[in-house]
Amino acid sequence: MKMSKPKIDPITLEVIRGGLISLCAEMGIAMERSAYSPIFSEGLDYSYAMFDGKTDMITQAAFDPCHLGAMPYSVKSSIEEIGIGNLEPGDIILHNDPYSGGSHISDFTAMMPIFYKNTLVAMPATRAHQIDSGAMVPGGFAGDASEIYQEGLRIPAIKVNAKNREATDIWKIILANVRLPRAVEGDLRAMFGALQVGQQRITQLVEKYGINAWTNCLDEIKNVSERIIKSEIKRIPNGSYEYEDYVDDTGRTDRPAKIHVRIDVKDGNLLADYTGSSPQVDGPINASFAITAGNTLIGVLHSLEIGGDYVVNQGTFRPIQVEIPKGTIVNPNFPAPLQGGATELSNRIVDSVIGALAQAATSERIKGACHGTCSGITVSGLHSENNEPFIAYLWGLGGMGGRAAGDGNCAQMPFATNNKGPFIEMSEVRYPILFEEYALDRPDSAGPGKYRGGMGTRLTWTIRTQESNLSSLSERHRFSPYGVFGGLPPPPRDCGHFCDTRIRISGQPAFSHATELFKKASPSKWSNITLHEGDQVELTLCGGGGWGPPDEREPEAVLSDVINGFVSVTGAREHYGVVIDPAVMKIDHEATKKTRDRLSVHGQSKDQQSPVRVLLTLIVPRPEETQRQRLLDLARKQEIMIIQDQPERTVVKILGNGLHEAMAKMREIIKLLNMSKTQPLTIQYVPANWNPLS
Repeated sequence: MKMSKPKIDPITLEVIRGGLISLCAEMGIAMERSAYSPIFSEGLDYSYAMFDGKTDMITQAAFDPCHLGAMPYSVKSSIEEIGIGNLEPGDIILHNDPYSGGSHISDFTAMMPIFYKNTLVAMPATRAHQIDSGAMVPGGFAGDASEIYQEGLRIPAIKVNAKNREATDIWKIILANVRLPRAVEGDLRAMFGALQVGQQRITQLVEKYGINAWTNCLDEIKNVSERIIKSEIKRIPNGSYEYEDYVDDTGRTDRPAKIHVRIDVKDGNLLADYTGSSPQVDGPINASFAITAGNTLIGVLHSLEIGGDYVVNQGTFRPIQVEIPKGTIVNPNFPAPLQGGATELSNRIVDSVIGALAQAATSERIKGACHGTCSGITVSGLHSENNEPFIAYLWGLGGMGGRAAGDGNCAQMPFATNNKGPFIEMSEVRYPILFEEYALDRPDSAGPGKYRGGMGTRLTWTIRTQESNLSSLSERHRFSPYGVFGGLPPPPRDCGHFCDTRIRISGQPAFSHATELFKKASPSKWSNITLHEGDQVELTLCGGGGWGPPDEREPEAVLSDVINGFVSVTGAREHYGVVIDPAVMKIDHEATKKTRDRLSVHGQSKDQQSPVRVLLTLIVPRPEETQRQRLLDLARKQEIMIIQDQPERTVVKILGNGLHEAMAKMREIIKLLNMSKTQPLTIQYVPANWNPLS
C-alpha cells in the first residue's frame, strides 16, 4: 500500500521559508558588522545561503549571484570529501579550491553542520572574498598569472573547528601565507561567527515546528521553486538556440577567446552545452566548472519572467543541466589559472546565455548587455603615515542594458554580482589614496536605443605613498557590450576601448595605457606595476547596450537626455535622428522628421566610423533550402559566419568596417534571401584588427 505524503500547512511552509531568507540576511549583517576589511563592511563582497541535511541549497538572501550560483558545488564537494558520516556538532569546514567546486582562490567558503537530536538538519554556508590569499601579487588579481599556484594558497575541504575545538595548526599555515594576517583572521572569524548566528536561529525553528515538519517544509521549498522555473521555461518554445561572445584577451597575450553556448529547451527542461568554446588559455581568464554552471543559471533567470520573492535553491537547478567540456576556457584542466573566471568570464557566460535565449524568450524580458566587468584593481604597499602594509581592492560601476520597461540603470555592478560601488571616504581613510574624481562618464557613452543603456562611471585617484604596486584584471576594453533588437552598443572611445584603464605618471601631461607605458600584453590585465607618489590611475566603465532601434526613441526623451548630459546635441542627431537647437534647447521637429527618414532608409551615416568594426547577429527563421544554400555560399566566401544552422533557424554573424557598412551588408543579405525587413538580434563593436571569420 502506497503511503501518502504528509500534508504541509502552507502557513508553516511560508513562515519557515521567510524565516530562512531573513536568517541568511541576518548572518550577512553579522558578518558585515564584525569583519575587518572594507571589502565586506563597505563593498559587501560576501554571500550566505542555507543548505539542508542532504546538502541541497534551500534559501539565500540578496547577496552576490556569482557566489550563490556556484556555492552548491562547493558545499557538495566539501561534504563528499570529508564524508557526511564524519560531520559532528561544532565542526566548521573551510574551502577555497576552484577545482573542486570553488569560484576563485580569493573566495573562501565556510560551512557548519547543524544537528538536532543527533540528526543533521541544516548547514549554513558563507562565501566571502578575502583581501589576500598569498598570490604572486597582493590581493590576488594577477592579470598575467600563468598557473593557479600563482593565485594563492589553495585550501581543500578541511575542518578548522572540530567539535568546537580550533585547529590551531591550520590557522598558523593560513596566516603564515597571507600578507595581512590580522585582517584575514578577523574576516574569517567574522564568517565563522555569523555561522553560529545561523546555528542558534535554526535550532529555534526546529524546536518550534518539530523535525518532521522542518524536513518536509525544506523539501517542499525546493519543489515549489522547481515548479515555478519549469513553468517559465515551458514558455520558451522547444528548440536549440546558439550564441557566442568573446573575452578581450588572455592577459598574457592579446589573443581573444570565445564562449559558445547552445541551449536546448524541451518541455520545461533546459540544457546548456558549451562545446565550441575556446580551449583553456594561458592567462587567468578561465572559469571553473562551478562558475560556468552557476552563471548559466543567472543568465537563464535574467531571461525569464520570474518576479516577486522567488527563492533560488536546489529546485531551481533541477530543470537546468550543463555540458561543459574539459580543457576549455569554461572548464579548464589543472593547473590553469582561474582568478578572472569568477569576476570577468562569469559575465561573458551570462551575456552568452541571454544572447542565445534572446532568440526565443519574450523580448520584454531580454536586456541589452551591461558593461560586463568587475574591473578588479589592487593597490598595495606601505602606508606613508604608519609604515604598515596595505592592500586596497578597488572597482568601478558601469551601465546596465536597456530593456522593454525602460532605460538601463546607471552606475551598477554587472549581472553576475551584487556588490556596492567604490567606497570613497573609507578608502581615503584607510589607504594612501586621494580620489580626484568619481562621476558619470562622458555624454554618448551609453548604448543608444529606443531605450538606451545606463551610464557608466569614471574614477580617478592619486597615489599618496612613496611606492606602491598596481595590478589589474578587467574586461570589455576591446569588445563592447551588445545592443539588442536594433539597439546599439556603447560607442568606443578615441582609442577604440569601451571600458578603459589608464595611468598618468607624475609630471607627464596625459594618461596612457599599460601597453604603452610598461609594454604589457593586455590593456586591462597585468600585474606588478610600480607607481610612485603623485602618479594617477583612471578607471572608466562604459554604459550598457541599447534596446530597440534608436530612431524609435521618443524625441522628448532624447531632449531630456541632452539636458541632463547623457547625450550630446551631435549624438542626438547622429544616433537618434533628433535635431535639437542648442541655443534654446528645443526640438526642431521638421528637421527631426527628415533626419529620421534618412536613418530608416540608409542607416547611420558613414562619418560615424571609428577604430573598431561592427559585428551583427542576424536570425533567418525557418530558411528555405535555396536561402540556406545562399547562406552557406556566403560563409564559404567568408562574408558571414554561421554559428547555428538548423531547420528552425540559421544564426549568422556579419562583420563590417563600421556600423553603416555592417547594416548595409545585412540589408543586402535580407534582399538576397527575399526576407522582410528585420532588425539584427545583437550589435557589438569588436577590435579593428580581429576577424572571427578567419
